[in-house]
Amino acid sequence: MTESGAASHASASEVAYHHLRAQILDGALLGGSMISEGMVANELGMSRTPVREAFLRLQGEGWL
Repeated sequence: MTESGAASHASASEVAYHHLRAQILDGALLGGSMISEGMVANELGMSRTPVREAFLRLQGEGWL
């Protein structure tokens, strides 16, 4: 993978992370809600991989 490819991949993961975190903080995603990588990926127009990375980061931080 080229360096620019890695940068755009990280950027998509950051977009997904910030989108999901904002939805949690705004109350749009309530505790116990079921969300899927595919649903979020379609909503954001990206592949599931950066969404999966965002889920893992949010889980590690105790948000999911």
